[in-house]
Parts: sequence; structure tokens; C-alpha cells
Amino acid sequence: MTAEPKKAPWPKQSAELTAQGYVFSGRGVCKGCQRSIIWATTPKGNRMPLSSAGENSWQPHFTDCTQANRFRRHRPVRID
Repeated sequence: MTAEPKKAPWPKQSAELTAQGYVFSGRGVCKGCQRSIIWATTPKGNRMPLSSAGENSWQPHFTDCTQANRFRRHRPVRID
């Protein structure tokens, strides 16, 4: 058995996010819970909503959105 690689801790501070390649791209409002969000582009080019987690600190909005399940992508189950 091979162990799963450990994920790096989430870089909460704006400077840490920028240093790791995240680009802040604008403000918005969540269509599910109506909270204010910040949009960022990840190092892989995906758009990601962020919620404020304090002064100059951010977390993925999916962790605190009451309607997060509405936005999850349902991928087909692969059966080999």
C-alpha cells in the first residue's frame, strides 16, 4: 500500500496566497447564501470563491457556505 501524499496546510493570509500563485480577481456575492466573497484564481487556473476569516485572512467559501452542496460537481462513478 502506498500512503497518500500529505496536503500542504491552507495558506490563510493574503501574502501567503499570493506567494503560492493565487491571484485575487474580484469581489462578488454568493448566489447560494448571499454572503460577500472574493474570487481568486488558483495556481492551476481554476476560479475559487473565498470568505473572510478575519483581518487579511481568507478561507475557501465552500467551508462555511450553507448552500455549498448546490455548487458541488457530481462526477460519474467509475466502475472498472
